[in-house]
Amino acid sequence: MAEKRQKRFSWNENLCVILCKELLTYRPYQYRSGTKESARCWEFVVERLSNAEEYRQHEFPTKTKSYQDKIKTLI
Repeated sequence: MAEKRQKRFSWNENLCVILCKELLTYRPYQYRSGTKESARCWEFVVERLSNAEEYRQHEFPTKTKSYQDKIKTLI
């Protein structure tokens, strides 16, 4: 039986702005990298973007690493 392939997520300027707004809300960089607090903030960002009704049509990724990598690229 063939598996259903997931559509590859593609970032655009509007989605980057949404991500940055959520980062300003949860501020994961206020804590040292690798701490529980920082990880918790990143989880809140992922949960918010993945599950919030207003962002559901964008189908954001569900892995924290995806967001961290994108922010590093933007910086």
